Amino acid sequence: MDIEYRLATPPFCESRIEELLELTGKVFGNTDAVDGPWRLRNMPDVTLLEARRDGKLVGFKIGYAITSTRYYSWLGGVDPDHRRLGIAGELMTRQHDWISRNGYASVETGVQQENLAMTRLNLASGFQVVGIRFKDLGPEITYQKRLSK
Repeated sequence: MDIEYRLATPPFCESRIEELLELTGKVFGNTDAVDGPWRLRNMPDVTLLEARRDGKLVGFKIGYAITSTRYYSWLGGVDPDHRRLGIAGELMTRQHDWISRNGYASVETGVQQENLAMTRLNLASGFQVVGIRFKDLGPEITYQKRLSK
């Protein structure tokens, strides 16, 4: 199975945003609480890393700057039919490479407590737990990873 990885930056066309929302709904069950289109249009230094198979979006990782040295890996997911193929890990590696090359010293992310797959991937990738926030969906663990330049 050939997976093509791409980096996309703003401006994002409506068809790309719609495709992303469709996959987000498939991954998370709904898109009601996702303010992705707003973040894609308004956050600083936004990146969208895509994984595509035969042209179809099967995975993504979105991030943006939160300070001049810290980057936030906000949202990512892989189509349930394409999981356990290393796509999430590859998207994370590519995102961290981009973040490091563009002068950021660290990357942060938040994971819902029950998302064990993402928790495992974060810990295996060198993240450390730095906090917890309580959100509408329940506890969210905050992770941070220092990047080498």
